[in-house]
Parts: sequence; C-alpha cells; structure tokens
Amino acid sequence: MATTTEAISDTRETADLDTDEVSNQWRVIKLLAYIVVIAVIVIALYLVQLYSYLLFHSIIELVSIVIAFGVFIIGWNTTRFSKDKLYLYLGVAYLYVGAADLIHTLSFQGMGVFPGAVTNLCVELWIAARYLESFALLCAPFVIGKNLKSNYLQAAFFVVTSLLLSSILVFDVFPDSWVDGVGLTPFKIGSEYIISGILIVAAIMFRQKRHSMDEQVMRLLTMAIFFTVAAEMAFTLYVDVYGFANMIGHYLKLVSFYLIYRALIHASLSRPYEVLFRDLKLNEQRVIEYRTNNSTRGHKL
Repeated sequence: MATTTEAISDTRETADLDTDEVSNQWRVIKLLAYIVVIAVIVIALYLVQLYSYLLFHSIIELVSIVIAFGVFIIGWNTTRFSKDKLYLYLGVAYLYVGAADLIHTLSFQGMGVFPGAVTNLCVELWIAARYLESFALLCAPFVIGKNLKSNYLQAAFFVVTSLLLSSILVFDVFPDSWVDGVGLTPFKIGSEYIISGILIVAAIMFRQKRHSMDEQVMRLLTMAIFFTVAAEMAFTLYVDVYGFANMIGHYLKLVSFYLIYRALIHASLSRPYEVLFRDLKLNEQRVIEYRTNNSTRGHKL
C-alpha cells in the first residue's frame, strides 16, 4: 500500500515538473515572439521613414490617437458600474489629448490641411498636447476614490483644451517653439524639461497610491510615463523635424502609448473584475471574511 502511495506521489511530482517545464518553454517562445514582432515593427517603421517621413509621423500619431480614444471608450462606458472614477477621468483626459494630437498630426507640413502651415505651428501643438497630458496625469492620483461628475469633467477638459488650441490657432499668443533657420526655441526646450518634471512627479504620486490601484495597471502606467519622459528628452535634441532624434522620440511615444493600451484597455478587457470593478471585489472579500469570522465564532460558542 505504501509502495502504491509513493508511486502515485512520484507520478504527480513528475507531472508537475513536466507542466513547469512546458510552461517555461511557452514563456521563452512568447518572449521570442515578442522580440521578433518588435523587431519587425521597428524595421518596418524605419523603412517607412526612409520612404516618407510624413507617412512615418502619421502612422505613429494615428496609432497613439486611436489608443487615446480607446481609453475614453473604456472609461466612459464602464463608469456606471464602478465607484472608482479614475478610469473615467483618464478616459476623458485622453479623449482631449488625442484630439490635440490629431490637430498636431494634421498640421504637419505636407498634410495640406492647414494652408501655409509652418513648422512652428506643428511644434506648438505638440507642446500644448504634452502640457495637457502631463497635467492630466499629475492630477489623476487625486481622483482615486473620489466621486466625479462626468459632465463637469467633460466641461473642464473642453474649456482647458479649447483655450490651449485657441491660443495657437486663433489668437496666436502661444510662445514660438520653432524658428526656421535656428531650430528649437528656449521656450520649447524648457517646456520639454518642465513637462518631464511634471510627469516624474505624477509617476511618484501613482506609486504612493499603489494600494488603491490594480498593481499591474499602476506598474504599466508608471512605465508609460517614463517612456514619455524619454521621448520628451529626445525632442529637446533635434535640429531637424525629419532628423534622427525626432524619429527616436516618436518611437518612444509609440512605446508609451502601447503601455497605456496595456494598462487601460487590454487589462480592462482581459481582467475587468480585477481592474474596473476592484472595489466590488474588495467588498466581496470583506463579506467573505466577515461570514468566515462569524462562522468561526458560532462554532466556538
């Protein structure tokens, strides 16, 4: 009998080892697949950039815009089911960030949307969009656990974004960010450093709120912020809007928005109960613990 039990135990241990080995092999295969996909995307975008920098720029920006609008769709349509309004806030924020990025994309020289558009217009719109994004992320930790009114939130972002865009497109009072024959202005370079500083503070604040957020979402958002900072640093270096530093900055922006996609869209769809309805899950755990404790006390009595 003992021999039979030992044999069964050995069989189970062998099966567990085989399962672990297969799992490790799949992890390696998955990692290699990711590396291959990333390499293909980087090479493909580089070849596109050699053919047409306008096309390269449009692809990067449109991907980030689609992700930004996707964040809005998730946040807006799930707000009624969750008490945590962080995803509503981020959704509305990225709706307007995406809108600003769309106008930036359309203003790029060669697009033909803004007749007589010069490089300065495109760069100014970029800076405006990044200020909007950085301040939105800086304020995001403060809304965790707060009850926000969606209409007021929409109105606030609409007013701020309208004022920013009007200062560039209507009143022309936004400081110059590019001078032909000279390059980036001190305002533009200084703004990139200010934006980076704001983003770093936002990342620190997200870390401080980690116990009130899904851990994976917090980690991905923090990574996205630091890739955005890296992109901003690259955008302080270029002397040509078609140059290498500008290209690297757009690669980094693409990575940043991919991480935002993973944090706020993919995670919400693949793990909705843990991410969007985290408060409901915590309440359920408290009820289970309460019932377990009461049951234990009853048995003791």
